[in-house]
Amino acid sequence: LDAACAIGVDSVMLVQEGYKVNGADAESTFLKEAREERWQRRHEPGMGEWQIGQADWLNMKDCEKTVQHPEGGYDAIICIGNSFCCLPEFEGDHKTHKRALGNFRDLLRPGGVLIIDHRNYDYVIKHYTLPPHSHESIYYNSDRVFNVRTAVTFEDGACKEITFACDMDLSGTDLAGDSDVEPKERDGVLVPALRLNTIRLHPHTVGGFTALLKEVFGEGTKHRVLPDFSGEKKEGDVSYWVHVVTKSG
Repeated sequence: LDAACAIGVDSVMLVQEGYKVNGADAESTFLKEAREERWQRRHEPGMGEWQIGQADWLNMKDCEKTVQHPEGGYDAIICIGNSFCCLPEFEGDHKTHKRALGNFRDLLRPGGVLIIDHRNYDYVIKHYTLPPHSHESIYYNSDRVFNVRTAVTFEDGACKEITFACDMDLSGTDLAGDSDVEPKERDGVLVPALRLNTIRLHPHTVGGFTALLKEVFGEGTKHRVLPDFSGEKKEGDVSYWVHVVTKSG
């Protein structure tokens, strides 16, 4: 299950690798694009079995009744691309977050794996900026993003919200002449730039999220934390922390 499928980028890659994939997202605009992508690729192997449904993480079992969850549970659920940090805490004491994670747990088969990530917010909270080379990670690689602006909001001594805004260099693209594109300086040169929407996120530190996962899945659950999906990195160079949790049998 791709639990934050958006327009289907990760789902398509998984189908192409031979996996049977179901996708879900709360945003209908994204799902429309995902379904259009499925239609365009309908003759490719596996695309006809790719189910897409609308659901939020607090109601994952429904999915508009357009996704048939496997009776025995999923082998794996992915929620990546910093998606989980879009979920606000509505109830306090992480009750909302634990309900969402509990839904993931319940949809997994015994021995199934949850792969869920978040940005390196420990670094952002400490330095008020993203780690170096954050837009060159294995997951998110874009040399067009620049002028990243970060704001950190604290409440009662704890970080409650982080907002990101940035510009995108559209040099050499068909969009460079659009009306909402304006020249901005980048490395001493004026480039056609599009200001991207401000993103409001509800951050998790690696220690705090580890504690949440252990509370939901159980203290004895097998749990690994990978820096940027693989390999060894120093903390300040990590863009994403990736949690891999195996549901106990």
